Amino acid sequence: MIDRKKPLRDAALLFAAYLAVRLLFGAISEGDGLFSPSGMPRPGVALVGLVAIVLRIGVLVVLPPALAYGLVMGTATRASRRESAATPPAVAPRSR
Repeated sequence: MIDRKKPLRDAALLFAAYLAVRLLFGAISEGDGLFSPSGMPRPGVALVGLVAIVLRIGVLVVLPPALAYGLVMGTATRASRRESAATPPAVAPRSR
């Protein structure tokens, strides 16, 4: 049987990781953003900013269709199981 809770758990973990990195980036960048007009970016801030960008793409681009697909497939699978459980198995005619 397929574990339906795993995709939701993975989505929640991805979203939580994005929020944590986003908050960390906001705290260490001191409101200057990834690049500032004052000079070269700090490597640590640039690395955290890159991770935040990658996670943001995952949260905004990959996560919604993946969750929609999981929802549709889960609903279709449950409906298919209900239909097959309600239909009695075909009985072959007895030979004489």
